[in-house]
Parts: sequence; C-alpha cells; structure tokens
Amino acid sequence: MYLRGESPVASRQSPVKGQGGWLMPMAAFIIVVMGLLAAGMARVGSQTSVAGAQEQISVQTFYAAESGAQYAMNRLFYDTASTVSRSSAANACAAVSGSTLNLNAPGMLNCQVSILCQESVDTGNTTSFFSIDSSASCGTGSLTANRHVRVSTYIQ
Repeated sequence: MYLRGESPVASRQSPVKGQGGWLMPMAAFIIVVMGLLAAGMARVGSQTSVAGAQEQISVQTFYAAESGAQYAMNRLFYDTASTVSRSSAANACAAVSGSTLNLNAPGMLNCQVSILCQESVDTGNTTSFFSIDSSASCGTGSLTANRHVRVSTYIQ
C-alpha cells in the first residue's frame, strides 16, 4: 500500500496547487463578527428595557405629583359641607401645607408626595391667591424619579 519510508500524510496532496487553508481564518472572522453583533444587540436590548422602565416611573411620578395638587385643591374648595369662603380656604391651605401622602394604590406603589400651600392677598384685600406645590418621588434604588407640579388658584 505505501512504499517504505512513505507516510500516509505525505502521500496526500492538494488537488489545486497553491490552495492553502483560507476557510479556517474566514470562519474565525465570521464567528468574531457575529459575536460582536450579538453582544451589541444584547446591550441595546438591555438599555431599551431600562429606558422603558425609567419612562414608566417618570410618568407614574408625574401623575402622583398631579394627584397631590388635586388633593390640595379638593381640600381648599370641596372639603367643607358649607359654602367656601376666603377664610375657610385659607384655613384649609394652612392645614394641607407640609403634608405628605404615601400612595399605595395600584400603579402608585412606592410613591410619596409632599404638598406646600401658600396664600397671598391682593392690595385691596378682596382676593386670596393660593399657590400649591406638589412634589412627588417614585421608585426605588437606581430607578427613581422626581416631579414637581405647581397649581395656582384664587377666591374672592
């Protein structure tokens, strides 16, 4: 079968002269490029997921701050059974100012709202102006958001 001193490897020769293993480097190049693309896609997917969660918490925080402002407005004008007067609105403003709401409704978990209310009167002392500041904070850890809403109203 083989001549003496001849090895089986030495008897195999490439059918095309000058052909030398270009397929292996090409395969390694393709594997490296595909690996980099996969890593890039995984990173983009991860960042998109975090951005979506941050946007959701930001919207949630805005609605929490808005709810705090609506709560204060309700206390100023609709919390009494009698007709609302300037003095009752001023008393309600003082009562609600400095209060903190811990929201626990579905969609508002881990939200805290701080309310400040300030009253000012015009020069003729005929109109009371109220400025309500509602600051909300929602989320935990690295996914938190803070929003601030200011509402102004008056009563004569």
